[in-house]
Amino acid sequence: MQHWWQQRNPREQRLLSVAAVVLGLAIVVGGIYLPLLRARDEARTQVQQAELDLLASRRYAAQLGASPTPSSVANPVTGPDRSLMARVDEGLRDAGLSSVLSRIEPDGDGRVRLWLEDASFDTVVAWLEGLTDRARVKVIDASVDRSEGPGLVRVRLTLERG
Repeated sequence: MQHWWQQRNPREQRLLSVAAVVLGLAIVVGGIYLPLLRARDEARTQVQQAELDLLASRRYAAQLGASPTPSSVANPVTGPDRSLMARVDEGLRDAGLSSVLSRIEPDGDGRVRLWLEDASFDTVVAWLEGLTDRARVKVIDASVDRSEGPGLVRVRLTLERG
């Protein structure tokens, strides 16, 4: 191999060296980096879907009258590393709004959209204040409409990590 390399003129040696570097980069990017990016995106999607499933099961449990799960079991990750979905869910449960949550879904990376039906206006405002102060979540978009009962509202929110 050494003999073959030395028989090449300097221009061919440079060209082959550059080709080897490009081929090496293509192997690293195509064989390692891109599959890792795809796996990370799939894992994020699975976590978001699992959080949605957890929220739905909690709503169904509340409708059936089952006792709620302890927060230490329900949210094993605490602090700033918790997902936005977990922060919002914990805030809804603490404020007593989980029973009026009609829908929640991820909206891109780091955002959540949710709908509350027939919620107490005062409770929603207090929950949002606590959520923005303690959980570092900011309100990106809000729509509040009057509902049938006195003091009740329909709320559509888009929240983002703050």
